[in-house]
Amino acid sequence: MKNNRHYLLIIGLLGIAFISLIVGVLVSKNPGLTVSASTPSNGVVQYSKFRQGRLVADEFIRLENCIGGSENDCAVSLVCYGDKTFVFGNSDSLDYDLDGCDGRAFVVVLSRDLAVEGVKFLGNGEKIAHATLIEGGFIVCFEDDGKIFLRKYSFDLLLRNSTRADNGGKFYFEDMRYIGDKLYLMMRQSISATRYRLVLHTYDDALSLCYERVISSPYSLDLIDYFVIGGSVSIFVNCSSDLGQRLAVARTNDSASVSITYLTDSANSIFSSVMPLENGYFLSFCDGENTGFLALDSNFSVVKLQNLANGTDSMLGYSDGIYYFFSSSESGGCAFAISPDLGTVRQLDYLYGISKFYGFTALNYGALFYFERNGKTTIAGSENSFRTTLPPCDDFLICPYGGAYFIALNLAHDSPYSFGKTDIVIYRMDL
Repeated sequence: MKNNRHYLLIIGLLGIAFISLIVGVLVSKNPGLTVSASTPSNGVVQYSKFRQGRLVADEFIRLENCIGGSENDCAVSLVCYGDKTFVFGNSDSLDYDLDGCDGRAFVVVLSRDLAVEGVKFLGNGEKIAHATLIEGGFIVCFEDDGKIFLRKYSFDLLLRNSTRADNGGKFYFEDMRYIGDKLYLMMRQSISATRYRLVLHTYDDALSLCYERVISSPYSLDLIDYFVIGGSVSIFVNCSSDLGQRLAVARTNDSASVSITYLTDSANSIFSSVMPLENGYFLSFCDGENTGFLALDSNFSVVKLQNLANGTDSMLGYSDGIYYFFSSSESGGCAFAISPDLGTVRQLDYLYGISKFYGFTALNYGALFYFERNGKTTIAGSENSFRTTLPPCDDFLICPYGGAYFIALNLAHDSPYSFGKTDIVIYRMDL
């Protein structure tokens, strides 16, 4: 019996050694299985940089993953291409996913199943303002103390071209879009302590400047939105001075100077969003206590003005022959469906209690709405076709792609998978 116990002990030790050898070989040949002793703030001991997405027990939210480090991390842009999701952002972290970041901006690459496939650090200490998909790769706009830089990266994130967009002074990013074969960059330039003007640049795919337009006025200008139709650009702005607010539209193209038309004169109304109508434009506004909409014809004359609800902010959307109007307030806002001729306005009883409205996605069969209600991020379908909730967030980004919706939330609290302080949680939603 004594000898048998010795044999069993030897066999057991050999078995353990053999299993350890096999596990070691598997881990060394599969970097995705490599773990470290680093411990995130939630106490999870094992950390893998190349980890898989986690399954979620939700009817619509299928997968999630958390990316970041122990300091503040923020997603700025979410871009989907091929079978990858690219999360562009900024961070103060120096560990976990962002080990080696050293104050630079970053992009995290995830698979369609939200597995982390890689992290790359971008720039030279500037912060990313926005990233967008273009022919052959990405354009990333960086900001640094009033300076604006544009850099083009290939899909494998190699730097291809770069340019500095500002021409001196203090410039601030407003918007960037790739339309047709041109990149449109809108910047705000400080010309005094209380006055700003807008500067529009257009670039080709190689980041060569096509033209520059300066939108200036005796007023300080604040961009609402702009539209590019047939090469002509219509830029809607709020104009402010000590005397009050005005709405204006600036128009230009690749061969004309800028012309400005002042449309309304109001001491309090601030316009927050605009959408094109068949023969004009549709704008939402807030006058401090109430929200409503304004309709303009093709000559920019006012054809309808209507107050809708108490609120502190408003937004418009359009899908499947219906205009949507969203009014938000800390006490709880509401939403309306409006007919194309603006003659019928119907309050949506399934969209209520909106303290903050994040956005809207048009669908072939309806729409998706994203808003904060009762301290939760809520995603709802039109006519209450579905509803799900996520944790409260500072920012909401969404990228529809290939039948799924990829969502990034900047969470300013400890989530169950947090690395610490502010992290980025990525979700995949399947409808």
